[in-house]
Amino acid sequence: MITLTVITATFTVAGALLLAVAGIAHLSHPGRLHAVLTRQRLFPAWSMKMVVAGLTVTELGVAGLVVTTMVVGGPSVVVAALTQAALFAALAVYAGLLRLLAPGVACGCTSGDEPASFVVVASNVAIAVASAGSALLMNQDTNAVNAATRAMIFAAAFAVAVVLPILNNGARPLQEAR
Repeated sequence: MITLTVITATFTVAGALLLAVAGIAHLSHPGRLHAVLTRQRLFPAWSMKMVVAGLTVTELGVAGLVVTTMVVGGPSVVVAALTQAALFAALAVYAGLLRLLAPGVACGCTSGDEPASFVVVASNVAIAVASAGSALLMNQDTNAVNAATRAMIFAAAFAVAVVLPILNNGARPLQEAR
């Protein structure tokens, strides 16, 4: 059971690291996200500034919540993991809608101009499922993951967070858009 807990926790933290990278990129270049969302045409024009700000704050907030609770431990890790699961589920639905309604339009989830793909949808679903699984397993035993295991989880999560965007259309996590 501890192995499954470690695996789901690793992907949960990797998801948080991906959210942190995305949030920092969106914070650094808010005009780029605004432009991508405008091309997508899934939100009304009047809401763009709110969507950009809300998404950026949500990404950074959820990432911070997950990382903090995974370090500290305790019952709050369940809330953090469930919050992240909900966010990644919403991102999966959004990417799926974008893929169906506006194929060929950049998804905005990597720093390149790649269109939304089913790989994006699948990776968001996988992180949502892992986060929900992590919440379930951590809820059963919040003391199951000790400090040494947490360090290993963070190391593995960092590796996954770097590899996932590369596998996803060849984009690098911190690469700037052309």
